[in-house]
Amino acid sequence: MKPYIFQSIFKKTLIYFFFILSLVACGGGGGGDNSTNPPPVEVTPPIETVKDNTGSITGVVINVSGEPVEGASVYLGGFEVTTDETGSYYFSDVPIPEGQGNYAVTIISANYGSIVVEVSPSNQTNNTENSTSFIPEFEAEAPEAQLNGHGSIAGIVQDEYGIPMVGVEVTLKRTATNDTVDYMLVVITDAAGYYIFSDVPFSASQNSFIVQTSTSETDMVAIEVLPIHQVQNTGGQDTTPIDNTSFIDGFVAQAPTIILEQNNTTPVANAGSYQIVKLGDTVYLDGTASFDSDGDNITYSWSNRVSDQGFPLPSGGEGSLPEGESPLLNAFGIIIGWPIHNAELENNTSATPHFVATELGEYQIYLIVTDGKNNSQISTVEIDVVQENTPPIANAGYDSSILINNEVILDGSLSTDANNDLLTYFWSFSSIPNSSSAVLLNELTETPSFTPDVSGEYVISLTVNDGDVSSVVDSVVVFAEAESIKLFANGFFSEWSEVAIPYSMSGVATGSIIGVPYYEVSKFKLTAAGKDFVIRNLSATDANLVVAPYFEGLRNGQIIADGTTVEFSLRSPLTRNVQANLNFYFSIEGTNKTFSYSVLLQTN
Repeated sequence: MKPYIFQSIFKKTLIYFFFILSLVACGGGGGGDNSTNPPPVEVTPPIETVKDNTGSITGVVINVSGEPVEGASVYLGGFEVTTDETGSYYFSDVPIPEGQGNYAVTIISANYGSIVVEVSPSNQTNNTENSTSFIPEFEAEAPEAQLNGHGSIAGIVQDEYGIPMVGVEVTLKRTATNDTVDYMLVVITDAAGYYIFSDVPFSASQNSFIVQTSTSETDMVAIEVLPIHQVQNTGGQDTTPIDNTSFIDGFVAQAPTIILEQNNTTPVANAGSYQIVKLGDTVYLDGTASFDSDGDNITYSWSNRVSDQGFPLPSGGEGSLPEGESPLLNAFGIIIGWPIHNAELENNTSATPHFVATELGEYQIYLIVTDGKNNSQISTVEIDVVQENTPPIANAGYDSSILINNEVILDGSLSTDANNDLLTYFWSFSSIPNSSSAVLLNELTETPSFTPDVSGEYVISLTVNDGDVSSVVDSVVVFAEAESIKLFANGFFSEWSEVAIPYSMSGVATGSIIGVPYYEVSKFKLTAAGKDFVIRNLSATDANLVVAPYFEGLRNGQIIADGTTVEFSLRSPLTRNVQANLNFYFSIEGTNKTFSYSVLLQTN
């Protein structure tokens, strides 16, 4: 005899009775959830049936460990039976409804929650014809109903220094077989950072739980609770692990401690300020302005330039030419610009490394700092290396003569600096004639000027500065005259050059002349300034009485008018291979200026 059987009494003739039948449209047996109460049983109006249109349904209920569940309530429609010690149940005289839907059997256990299994025509054990619908007097065996188990999960939340995190929200998630979250609980940690999830349901296929937490100042941390985290539970004191590959009913799991670290802020590197140094100097770098806003200790890593892929780059490339510097030249005099070099860094993991500037040009040094978690962005410092400074050389120009009341423009453009530094100028009078009121204009420029107002000697001094050191003083002399007459000689290349007057010259000359009957000894010109000048005592003689020399273009008593120039030459007839002793002479009326030229001449 089968226990806990519900039987209806039928007559062999058509009778009417009330029977509650649950129909489902799809699916097989599935798991329930002990987090909710069993659904209420609804009584619906009876369905009209006949004796031949009935059958029976049997089934078994087990727990998560595969053990039979005794005393579970099993519902089919509006009727209830109870499982026996083997976990079995039996429904007889189950009417076949019109429409041929599937049966839904609901199992409810106070200790294990609930589950619904579905009985379809395929579950008939006497369906020899393989009918796709329920046959009269069918016998069906429902799918095995395995109820959920329950357990508890406890753990601790600490910060990175081991201090309990109080009042932190901790979430437990259970995932279904399709990786969707089908169950979730939330608890709050206590003063010891402790949390516990009680009465956690699980199915036989459940092999892990996810526990996760975070705060506004930390990243999310999630841990996995596995069957290996199950422990003995003797008054909550024994946490000896249980060697088990699946969760057992009533399990107690000790979750791994959750460590919440403060959200880390990336440190900031600062490689220091731009420097300009001299060749051969030791360059000291300074990364002490680098910082970490979390207060973490930072370490330093200095290097030469690297590529975007992090590989070291060789020396080369064009740097930025410093102001006032000129591009460098190679050994062949070809401009190579301002090249970038690699440094031999010393103590490159300290905050203040150093290197020796062995090359002219530019060094680009990279700095990265780390707080042990994140690396900073690269910070770059540029160091330009220039030649050791050489003092500049001042050049105040050439001495000159000028008439009074005429502007003198001085010229310091021939001043030089070996480092090609930009020069500044400072001119001043060292001495001026008594009673002169001359004033230098634009004395801080390359080309100042002044106007001599009385006759005499004006001495002007020039000093130049390269921004670092000043030059030795250089001076120029300007002779100012009230009026003057100047003498110019014509050289070998027909170039005129001023010669001092009084003028005296002697020499020897020979020549073979073709085409003209004379020999031109030399050519001169006179220029008058300030007034008219008169030629006096002009003479041309031959002491040997061979020829009669003469001035061409100049005569005795000739007036050289103010602002005019007169050219003249010294000439002699051909001497016919006899040596002549020629003498040319004149004086300037009212002055001490004279002209004397003697030559021993022999021609064809």
